[in-house]
Amino acid sequence: MKSIIISLIIGAAIIWGSAEYTAGVEKISAQLSSDCRGICRLIEEENFDGAVSGAEEISFYISEKRGIMDATGKHNEMDEIEINLAELKVFAQNKNKTEALAKCASLEFLFERLPKNFRLRIENIL
Repeated sequence: MKSIIISLIIGAAIIWGSAEYTAGVEKISAQLSSDCRGICRLIEEENFDGAVSGAEEISFYISEKRGIMDATGKHNEMDEIEINLAELKVFAQNKNKTEALAKCASLEFLFERLPKNFRLRIENIL
């Protein structure tokens, strides 16, 4: 009887932890997508200094949340985001509107699919 209760407690903890993790990833995704749309607007208005500042803020936010994202072991996805952010900064610094907007679109796509790519699954944990 004792082992059944312990198993139920462990199972409940796993389910609760998974739900919290998923909610956290969805919140991060929504925040990053919103920030990225703001940067796109700044670039469209040719406010390149504001866009660079916004990209740096996103980089800082990602570095703060990196621990949550690394829990699933999808380092290549985060690396791709960081590479695109670095390229966005360079394009914005050089006032290359077309390339900067293209990087914004790529980042928006990557941010929107974060919840799908960072789902907590057994193969990600093991």
